[in-house]
Amino acid sequence: LGRVANVANSVKGRFAVLFAQDKGRKVTLITDRFGTWPLCYAHEGGRLSVSDRADRVPGEARRISPQAVFNYLYFHMIPAPTTIFEGVRRLEAGHLLEWSGSECTVRRWWNPVFDESATPDLETAKRQFCQIIEDAVSEAAQGAEVGAYLSGGTDSSTVSGMLTKVLGKPARTYSIGFDAAGYDEMSYARIAAKHF
Repeated sequence: LGRVANVANSVKGRFAVLFAQDKGRKVTLITDRFGTWPLCYAHEGGRLSVSDRADRVPGEARRISPQAVFNYLYFHMIPAPTTIFEGVRRLEAGHLLEWSGSECTVRRWWNPVFDESATPDLETAKRQFCQIIEDAVSEAAQGAEVGAYLSGGTDSSTVSGMLTKVLGKPARTYSIGFDAAGYDEMSYARIAAKHF
């Protein structure tokens, strides 16, 4: 764990890695700090099957997990390590999996560190925060025709505005409206779209 964790700690950004050793008899899976690129797996009958999507993990006929359906309806998502399918797991962010035939061990390789005593200068922190967002949006937009989902909330409005800045022209955005009071945010999306 120490050597793999040290290597992972030295890597920045998004990654999902699979190491196979001893002609596939030993496998290590590792995800980045936010689990940006998923690794889904099933450990069945001494065999490890892996894919980037739960519905593509090879194996026996998959059954829908009633608990996963409940989680989706309750949380509006299925939190890792569970997936919609029984027997298929998703490697959590900042975790690694080590498999060697009969044994399958999952453990955390990264823990966030919070310095509660830090008292940064507000103006400096604001500039740094905006620069981080701009750099991330710029990197994601490089070399492609891009657009953004714009719900009208803080996150999507920030990304859409930053995309406009990075592109130097109004960003292509799309929104989804609902004919249900309390759920439709189209008026907020229109305000953001008009502003940017």
